[in-house]
Amino acid sequence: MVIGITKEQLDWLINDPERADYFENTMAALKRLNRVCIVGHGPSVREKPRGQDIDQCTVVRLKNCKRLLADKEHYGRRIDYAAASTETLKGLHGLGAKHVKEYWGYPKRGKYNAKVAQELQDLTGRPVWVPLTLTNDWNKRFRDLGGQHKNMSLGMAAIIMVCEKLKPENLFLAGFDTMLDPDKEYYTCLKERKGHPGHDWATEHILLDQVRAEYDTVIAPLWSE
Repeated sequence: MVIGITKEQLDWLINDPERADYFENTMAALKRLNRVCIVGHGPSVREKPRGQDIDQCTVVRLKNCKRLLADKEHYGRRIDYAAASTETLKGLHGLGAKHVKEYWGYPKRGKYNAKVAQELQDLTGRPVWVPLTLTNDWNKRFRDLGGQHKNMSLGMAAIIMVCEKLKPENLFLAGFDTMLDPDKEYYTCLKERKGHPGHDWATEHILLDQVRAEYDTVIAPLWSE
């Protein structure tokens, strides 16, 4: 992402004492534009207290994250965008509209009820984005790679939605343990549950490389920083 600013504008921001706070806040906002973190539910998030690092990014949360937000030390508190399948979209209302800029719905079945998105928008006063064509196209790519499931996971859909809409230079994944390493057993901190949830993590791992190439974005685990 290239953000244009002239030398005169930069001098104006830096040298005017009355604008010192504005400059600091603006620089922090610009930094967040180039650093996005999607927070998932894998156990690696609990290994280190990285909540502060997460909150320094633009943050995307996945559905059912509310209980985990009580652990500020590990998960942080910032929420810029929240994503869920369109079937469970209305449940995002419980996150609190004042914290969320926009809600994202993933139509994993290739279609969705537009009334559900409109209801969430009416409840929260926030826009709701449902990129049907985008996710259908990527689900086709997933199946063409030999995906052993009808659709990719919400986490993968969120990665694609971030790259398409926010176009960050750096996208960090927190708690995407099995997608990043398909040899790892799937585990979710939400229900303290192990086992396979039905997703084809091996194929999603391959698809992730296609997303990197398509959007020219660095996608890495947060812990690699």
